[in-house]
Amino acid sequence: MVAARTAIERGTVISRDQLMTVQIGSDPALKPVSAKDLEGLVGKRAALDVASGSLLTGDATTDKVLPEQGHSLVGVGVLPAMMPGAPLMAGDRIRIVATPGQQGVTDAQAKAVSVAAVVVSTATGKDTTGQGAQTIITVDVPSSDAPQLAAMASTGKVAVVLDSRDR
Repeated sequence: MVAARTAIERGTVISRDQLMTVQIGSDPALKPVSAKDLEGLVGKRAALDVASGSLLTGDATTDKVLPEQGHSLVGVGVLPAMMPGAPLMAGDRIRIVATPGQQGVTDAQAKAVSVAAVVVSTATGKDTTGQGAQTIITVDVPSSDAPQLAAMASTGKVAVVLDSRDR
């Protein structure tokens, strides 16, 4: 059967060196990709995050390109205090909320501006401010929302709201 030699992130083009063959006992409940079909996976995209050592199933790959037509990927750097306490996972539905604040006006008094997004991936950056390392969140948004989100993200003053893990 085919297993992941290394972790494969959703959307990544799968290379041969990320895959390996393994032998397992047969179980009708499992539907892994057969070792003879390994080469057919090379060059496809991961449809979901695959942990190192996991068996690949037929629905683990796709021919779809990310982002799909009409969508854009935007990177957003967020400080730890502005993130949910639970780690974000690919597929989570979130809102990125501008938190600019104005002199003399609290954030709660200002009208909140937000953009709905779906998490594609996260990475932890380096702590250069003494406030904790930023999490860089790559999100999928409709292309029409991408400029507004990029402008919000460029200020560094955003918070993340986790709305749903229903995938």
